[in-house]
Amino acid sequence: MISFLCLVIYERGNVSPEIKSLLTSFIPPVLLSSLRIITGRSSKWTGDFISWKDALAASSGYDAETIFNKVYSAARAVRDGEALWERDSICFYHEEYNWQLLSCLMTVAAKSGGKLHVLDFGGALGSTYMQHRKMLAMLPECTWSVVEQSHVVHAGKADFASDKLNFFNSIEECFSNRHINLVLFSSVLQYLEHPYDLLESVNSFSPLAIVIDRTPIAKRSEKITIQHVPKAIYAASYPCRFLDKKRLESILNEDRVLSPWFPSPVDPPNFFGVMSMSR
Repeated sequence: MISFLCLVIYERGNVSPEIKSLLTSFIPPVLLSSLRIITGRSSKWTGDFISWKDALAASSGYDAETIFNKVYSAARAVRDGEALWERDSICFYHEEYNWQLLSCLMTVAAKSGGKLHVLDFGGALGSTYMQHRKMLAMLPECTWSVVEQSHVVHAGKADFASDKLNFFNSIEECFSNRHINLVLFSSVLQYLEHPYDLLESVNSFSPLAIVIDRTPIAKRSEKITIQHVPKAIYAASYPCRFLDKKRLESILNEDRVLSPWFPSPVDPPNFFGVMSMSR
C-alpha cells in the first residue's frame, strides 16, 4: 500500500524533484521501471542492424551542445550543494549507492592497502565519483580520473577538478600521470564503435582491476540497435550495442580472475556488470 501511494504521488506533475527523488526509495524498482516505460520516460531500443554504420545512418543523432549543457548544469548543482548527485543530467536529492560497484571499488582498495585510483572512461563530469564520494572519503587514499572528450575535459578542469577528481583526454595521458589500479566502464562500452579493441588496449596497461557496469549484454550473439532517449532527458537516438558476453569474457579472462556477472540496479533487464581482477 505504501509503495502504491508513493507511486501515485510520484506521478503527479506538481511534485518537486526533491520529493520525487525521495519517493524512489519507497517504490520497488520493477514498478518504477514499468511506470517510466508507460509514461515514456524510459529509453527504448529498436532494430537489429548488421553494422554500426547502418545503425548510425538510421538514427537521428543528437544535439551534443544541448546534452552537454544539461549535464554541466546538473553537475554544477551537485558541486554547489543544490543536489547530492546526478546521473544522465538528472539531479537526485537523497543518498543512493550502487552497492555492487562500490563493492568492486572497495575490494580493489582493500587489496591495495587502502589505496584506490580509478580511471573512469566516459565518466562525464565525475557523476559516479560524486554519487559515492561520501563512502570513498573513508579510504586513506583515493583519486578519480575521468577520461572524456576534449570539451568535457576542458570544462572539468576549469570548474570541477580537485585534489581527488581530475580529467584527461586519453587513457595514455591518464596512466602516465596517475597510478591507476582500477579502470571503470560504466554505461559507456555500448556506445562505442570498437569496444572490444578498447578493452584490449586497457588490458595492455595491466591495471589491477577492470570493472564493467550498467552494460547491455546480448542473450546470444552481439546485437546492434538504436537507443531512443526519453524526451524528458533530451531528444536523441543513436546506435547502441548489446555486447557479446563470451567475447568480453575472453578479453577479461586473460591472466585474470572474473567475478560473477551482476545485474544493474537502475537499468532494464539484460544490463549487467562484472569485475576482472589480476591474479
